[in-house]
Amino acid sequence: MNIPSDTWHTRSQNDTLFWVYRWLAWVIAGLTLTLPAEPLLRLPRDAGLWGLLGVLTIGVTAFAHVYVRLMQERPITLVLDFLLGFSFIWLSEGNILPFLPYALGVIVLPALLWGWRGALGTAASFVVIDLLGMQILGLLGTYGWFELALRASIPVAFALIWLMVGQRRSKHDDLPQGSDWDSALYPTPAFLSFQMNQIPPITPLIAPSDPTMISPPPVRPASIQTPHESVSRSGMFTATVGEHIAFPTAIEHLVLGTNRQSEVDLQLTTLGHIRPLTNAQQSVMLRVAQEALLNIQHHAHAQHATLTLEYEPQTLTLMVQDDGVGLLDGTYERPGMHALRALRYRLAELDGQLLVTEQSSGGVVLEARIPLE
Repeated sequence: MNIPSDTWHTRSQNDTLFWVYRWLAWVIAGLTLTLPAEPLLRLPRDAGLWGLLGVLTIGVTAFAHVYVRLMQERPITLVLDFLLGFSFIWLSEGNILPFLPYALGVIVLPALLWGWRGALGTAASFVVIDLLGMQILGLLGTYGWFELALRASIPVAFALIWLMVGQRRSKHDDLPQGSDWDSALYPTPAFLSFQMNQIPPITPLIAPSDPTMISPPPVRPASIQTPHESVSRSGMFTATVGEHIAFPTAIEHLVLGTNRQSEVDLQLTTLGHIRPLTNAQQSVMLRVAQEALLNIQHHAHAQHATLTLEYEPQTLTLMVQDDGVGLLDGTYERPGMHALRALRYRLAELDGQLLVTEQSSGGVVLEARIPLE
């Protein structure tokens, strides 16, 4: 069963910021055509270019998500964006208005995706291409040094603005576990909120050289064979993922704590070569594992369960499988079951996907999949 990737909370998506700015720049270009200072002789030409740009912006909006993914994989795609923006500037005789703000949109994605290097590198390229195009059109001599310096500073200032936007978004995505945002959406049970310093050190997982090999389940140290503790929905996972503990180690500790404090026999397997995740990816994938184990404890009545991490070249899949009673009413989106729905939204923000299926032999399989950079 396929669950579509929702666009909830799309203000944090790179493709959304990309096409929203393009439409804003298009509107600004249209408004400048109504200014009294706009020469009447060039108004029909610029109005025609503005209409054509609106048609192209519709296509930009429709394929924005594809374009963002393609740019991440092949940055050379930026050349097409440069050509689109500068072609309108040159056709309008190199004037700043109405089309320079639209052309500046080529800087938005590099600043959001690659930080300082992307922002300033693209801004510098923009200035060079702009001045070179004006030289070819024979317009460079009509500008004084002050005017040229002012025109060259516009892309740099624009890049710095979007760089700050990208940094603010990164801080939001990297909110530590236990923040108001996470605690409001994903309450974590006590048996999943064990203190990390109460667990003996565990050697991090080493991925097998053969992807078909399955690592053996972790051995429970005799020193922690304690009676099962009561389970509640209170408490938080105290370790800040991405800052104090690596994701594979956090999963190991989660499995060990679950086996210690619940009646379910949980085994962990790891396939493929371990790859690093961003803080946001680690946070949401650990939350998926916690919520899946919580559902097994409260609803599945299972005796055995497996948690599998499968690292592939382009994706990471986290799968939790149990031998319980299955989905009693055919769906995991029952009224009052908000956590998995919220996680599905968070995964969608990271271009991921959540799949929940029922096995014919009984039990439920939950898969969370995210793309790896």
